[in-house]
Amino acid sequence: MPKFQKGDIPRVLINNAVSFLGLNLSSELTLNGFDVTSKQDGRPFDFLVYLNDPLLEPLDAVGRFKEFLDVAVSVGSPLVLVTALIPNPTDIFIEQLLQDRHEYPQWSIVRLPQILGPEAPSESLGILGHFLISAKKGLDIVVPSDGLSKIPYLNYYDAVSFLVKLLTTVPLPHQQTFKVLPAEILSELEIAYLIKSLVKNTNLKVVFGSDNAETLDNLNAGTVTLSSTIPLRESLREMLNSVPFERPVMTTPPEKRPVLNRLPPPPATTSISPRPIFKRTLPLVTLGVILAALLFFIVYPLGKTAYFGYFGKQHLEKSIGAVSSLDFNLGAIESYAAESDLEIATASLNSLPNVAFLSSPKKFMRGGSLVASALYHINIAALPFTKPVASYKEIIDAIGKMQTAVGEINLAAASFKGSNTDYEKTIAAYLPNLTLVGNSLPLVPSLLGYDTPKTYLILFQNPMELRATGGFIGSYAKVTFSMGKMSALTFDDIYNPDGQLLLKNLAAPVPPEMKSAFPAMKQLFMRDSNFWVSFPTSAKTISDLYTLATAEKIDGVAALDLSFVGKLLDVTGPLYLGTYDETIGSNNLFERTQYHSEGNYFEGSPQKKNFLQLLGNKLLEKLASLSTADKIKILPVLASSLSEKHLMLATFDSSQQILAENKWDGRLEATSNTDALLIVDTNTGGNKANYWVQQGANYEVKNTYRQGSLEGFLTINYTNTSKAGSWPSGDYADYVRVYVPKDTFLNDASTEIMPGLDTAPTKPIISVGTESGFTVFGYNFILAAGSNLTLKLHYTLPKELNLFDSSKNYNLRLIKQPGVDGEPFSFKFNKPFGKTLSVPVGFKTDGDSVVFNTLLKTDQYLQIPLN
Repeated sequence: MPKFQKGDIPRVLINNAVSFLGLNLSSELTLNGFDVTSKQDGRPFDFLVYLNDPLLEPLDAVGRFKEFLDVAVSVGSPLVLVTALIPNPTDIFIEQLLQDRHEYPQWSIVRLPQILGPEAPSESLGILGHFLISAKKGLDIVVPSDGLSKIPYLNYYDAVSFLVKLLTTVPLPHQQTFKVLPAEILSELEIAYLIKSLVKNTNLKVVFGSDNAETLDNLNAGTVTLSSTIPLRESLREMLNSVPFERPVMTTPPEKRPVLNRLPPPPATTSISPRPIFKRTLPLVTLGVILAALLFFIVYPLGKTAYFGYFGKQHLEKSIGAVSSLDFNLGAIESYAAESDLEIATASLNSLPNVAFLSSPKKFMRGGSLVASALYHINIAALPFTKPVASYKEIIDAIGKMQTAVGEINLAAASFKGSNTDYEKTIAAYLPNLTLVGNSLPLVPSLLGYDTPKTYLILFQNPMELRATGGFIGSYAKVTFSMGKMSALTFDDIYNPDGQLLLKNLAAPVPPEMKSAFPAMKQLFMRDSNFWVSFPTSAKTISDLYTLATAEKIDGVAALDLSFVGKLLDVTGPLYLGTYDETIGSNNLFERTQYHSEGNYFEGSPQKKNFLQLLGNKLLEKLASLSTADKIKILPVLASSLSEKHLMLATFDSSQQILAENKWDGRLEATSNTDALLIVDTNTGGNKANYWVQQGANYEVKNTYRQGSLEGFLTINYTNTSKAGSWPSGDYADYVRVYVPKDTFLNDASTEIMPGLDTAPTKPIISVGTESGFTVFGYNFILAAGSNLTLKLHYTLPKELNLFDSSKNYNLRLIKQPGVDGEPFSFKFNKPFGKTLSVPVGFKTDGDSVVFNTLLKTDQYLQIPLN
């Protein structure tokens, strides 16, 4: 960072996009053989300033800035980017490009409002520019809507003064965004009358139209208000005086929707005669004028709209077809053409009066234009992924384009909502996958090792021996990524690193919360370390133990189960394993994996490792060889597996935040003012009895006291359908944990086992603890083959859930255990004392109660309105 002595003037290079400032300060910018030294004495420039030109086409603006940014990075001078205070999509994209250049920290962003200056082109000034043009031509000033929207404008001198002050601040603020506001902000109506007063044309009128003006967004942190600005009156006076006024002529004002049938004011020397009595017959000349006006103001815009709307629709449909067939080059061309045509059609349609019969075409034009723009960004973003490996720069560009596309598709969905058109249905079909891609792309650079090589553990969990995060960890894989490529993949038996822990006497002590589940356990090994249902907690424990055993650093952990692998096999089709002369598909995956992994297994046997290595390699080969169309089918598999917790990811860097935001890491976090319920089973018997165990739960909530306290009555039913007592089936040993809101008080518990010598309910020993902000009730039991067990818990929910407040609703968060496949669940809510119930969607009534039944495949949030 250069430091200046008192009186020094920093050397600043400003790119040539400064026309909207009305200045002439720029040096010539040539990117080929670019010279960043001053032409006067050859000394380097201290700062680079880039002012985005709002009159440039978006692609040209982005391309120009990317070139300028590459130069700035190469020379290392601090860069100040100047964009609009109310940024358009191009400004937002350019700012993101700057922020994503992690190797270039020396930057600041300045957001300026629209700039006023004697040379500023009126077409860049929005509604104020229209006001000025109308005033100069002697036409009425048309104020959109009610004219109350406030729009900030800044004099060019004040804008330059702020930039100079910023550049002479030592050190220059790094990676900050400044939003500059003038001290004086007038409404559209105030600006219109201010211009009228400056023009001093008594015939000039201020009238109201129906446009929707651009409004100020929510400006909060980072706003800078300039207190000593040049008054807006002086800026307008300077602009009005810089261009001579035109004589009044009969021309259409430049507003988007011109006011019809307005005659120009008569010349000052013309006398006005009394209005003639209306006659039924009009003079031929008057009729011709009316017909000409009708043709110009109505017929021509409608014809133009129809023409460009038709071709825009054709291009849009071709673009959708190209995307469906994964022809991204053709899709980009067609979507670009569609957007251009639909934008012209929209502008033409907006020039017509705001009448009811045009509302539907306007919605279509707006929605279609947004879809076309989104498709263009999708196609351009997808092109790098058609290659074996995309570069880092291509990934970063694709992230920005996909995030823009997701935003545009959501806006288009709002435009088409309720239209019951094919476009509405197409958007609804594509939006989930598009959102998944848009949310996951920011993870790619870090996860795939573009910054530094990353090594991950992939845990294979068997839900037939159920554990908290999905199942017993019998095997795992270690994979390394570098610059987007998989550089190593090995499969192994979990007992091998556990053996190293035992050999080196490095196994961890058993945590106190595990002793109720595993009273005989003496040391904690990797195979039992997924005890904590919040996956990031278990993942960190497993990673730490692996590092102790091998001295290898782990950057993240993924966990998957047989359900996820089975869904992948449905996409790839069955796999033939020549070594075993077997075909493995989703229908026999569990059976054959269990046979080759566990059958005739002895300590040190490589059979499990060998089988999984072959199966995993074959699956990866098949996935890599799929056509692009078939690879797209993996997206819904990923989406459903992540939401159903058959696949979970945890990393130990900044990417973890993105995983948590999208609920992909299996994190368990408590929420306040909400009832919650999670049932977690841990098979402690060492067999695969969960394959034969059926489970269901019923939960009832009552308000039994006047003071509004709520009580929960939970019933969990287990049925062990095993016919034999031998491994892998047999008796089911389980440690069940029930997670409820913190400070919940357990009133009573009972169990009933059928058949049995004594069918009367017994009092079980329930442990009470806490985890992840929840109160946890734990119970150990053994259920013999062919038996049923019912566990009943009666508890009082915390005071924060009491229904004192007359407007308070009841909320319930149902949380699904990972690895479990759609267990039946029934919920009943009884009418509280002094309240009335509204029946939510999906509920049924049962007297004074409402009932909800489901197969719990994903987390669910229920709300019951109370009055």
